[in-house]
Amino acid sequence: MVFYESYLLFSKVANPDEISSVVSHIAKLANTYHGVLLRTQDLGIRYTSHRVNKPRVGIFWYGRYFYVALAANPKVVPNLHKLYNSNSSILRHTTMRMLYRTNLMTSPYSHLYDP
Repeated sequence: MVFYESYLLFSKVANPDEISSVVSHIAKLANTYHGVLLRTQDLGIRYTSHRVNKPRVGIFWYGRYFYVALAANPKVVPNLHKLYNSNSSILRHTTMRMLYRTNLMTSPYSHLYDP
């Protein structure tokens, strides 16, 4: 089982129901490939360094970032990319393999939140 982390940029017009349905689809994909969804974290609304053009959706300068950590078979990655690319509310995404399991212990952007 391999650990992966995804950073997703949702559009500013995405409602919480759409975001929760995407996260539930990610959990279903992980379960399909004998894995588990480890962590989801809302990183809040942030500005991007460049404008994001999404065809037939609009031009965006900011959006809501989400962090998703999962452990699954490596065959899940192409299906994750298909899910991310087919959803119009996801503007940008990146999926990386965790080199160290201790990455789960540290929160992304933990310096911005009060513990």
